[in-house]
Amino acid sequence: MNAAVGKLGLMPTEWEVDLVLGVARVEVWLEQHPIVTKFTRIIRLHNPTIKLDRDREEMRALAARTKTETFTTAPSRGKSLSVRDNPEFERGLEGLDTGDLDIELEARQGRSKVTFSTRRLADRTWIPDYGNDLEEGMEAVLRALQDYVAEREGGDQGTML
Repeated sequence: MNAAVGKLGLMPTEWEVDLVLGVARVEVWLEQHPIVTKFTRIIRLHNPTIKLDRDREEMRALAARTKTETFTTAPSRGKSLSVRDNPEFERGLEGLDTGDLDIELEARQGRSKVTFSTRRLADRTWIPDYGNDLEEGMEAVLRALQDYVAEREGGDQGTML
C-alpha cells in the first residue's frame, strides 16, 4: 500500500495489522507433534477491550500489557501435556483467533525439540495486484478481510494459504 501511496505523491503511513492464526493450524500441528512438553500463553490487553475476564482484570489492576502463563511436563521421556480433546486446553486457546493471545508450544519428536509459535505464523491470503490504484488496493484488502471474517463466522476454521 505504501508503494502505491508514494507513487501517487500522497503521504505514506504505517499500516498496523495484527496477524492472527486460526485454531485449526494449532490442531494440525498437534496431530503431527503429539508429545507436547510445554505450552505458553501470552495474553495481550488491547485498548479498548470489551472482554473483561479474570486475566484482563488482573492485567488492568497491575497496569500490565501482557500476561504470560507457561505449563510444562515432568522432565521424563514420553510425558506429554494433556492437550488433545481437553476442554481446559481449548479454553486456553480462546482469544487466539481475535489476536488477543499468542501461544508457543514445544514438543518432543525423537531426540529433537520442535516448536510452534503464533508469532511466526499467521493465516494469510493473496490479493490481486492493484498497481498504483490506491482505491483498488483498499477495496481488495477490504474484500479479503470480509471474506476472512465471513469464513470464520461460518464456523470454518480453515486457513487461507
